[in-house]
Amino acid sequence: CANRPSPPRPSQEQLRLERLRLEERRREQWRLVEQQRLEERRRREEEQRRREEEQLHQAVQALRQEQLRREAMRQEAMRREALRQEALRREEERRRQQEALRRREQEQRRLERQLQEELWRAEQRLREKREAEAKWLAEQLEMKRLKEQQEMEQKILAGMPIDTWFYRTPSGEVQGPFPMSRMRAWHVYGYFGPDLPVRLHWYKSFYRLSMLFPANFERAFEDPPAHPPVEMRLLADAQTPQRLREPAKPTEAQPGAAALG
Repeated sequence: CANRPSPPRPSQEQLRLERLRLEERRREQWRLVEQQRLEERRRREEEQRRREEEQLHQAVQALRQEQLRREAMRQEAMRREALRQEALRREEERRRQQEALRRREQEQRRLERQLQEELWRAEQRLREKREAEAKWLAEQLEMKRLKEQQEMEQKILAGMPIDTWFYRTPSGEVQGPFPMSRMRAWHVYGYFGPDLPVRLHWYKSFYRLSMLFPANFERAFEDPPAHPPVEMRLLADAQTPQRLREPAKPTEAQPGAAALG
């Protein structure tokens, strides 16, 4: 082995050629890699384009379906609106017919009512005429009766004294008899209120003081009292003008605080 000859060393030209071959091989490999890279990019781009076209197609289909759905909804809405308008038209026609029938019935009732009112007015005029005649006759009779009654009451009252009075306290105690002048003095002093129960000695009941002197309460016991109708009727029924029995002599008692009424 020691005697084996060593290989010859490459020359410069050989080295240069070898470097050129290596460089060419690297460029070839780079071109292959670059070509694969370009093909891969084209493939991805084509795939992306295919997906986009597919998505666009799906979007177009979805849009078309939406348009068809909306068109169907529009057609359905138009159909329903047409049905609603037809129902409204029929309802309006029915309402017009009912209104016309109602007006005819109203007119018929109005004519019947007018006829009834005319008959009623004729009967009313006849009845009013009869009532007026009866009223006039009744008024004449009442005026005659009142005149006779007033004449009788005046005759009766002419003999009835108004100078002897009683009053009743809130506790129910009857005070009196007192002369009219003393009652007047106590009233002026403010002892008597409008609700104080009082009576003339020939009255059957007590009455509120303001009821017996309604025209002017301040002049109570100074002006003659307004005799209650019930007392006048009792006098008229009695049919006697004689004076009642004279009451006892008035006392000198003063009205108590309870008499303020």
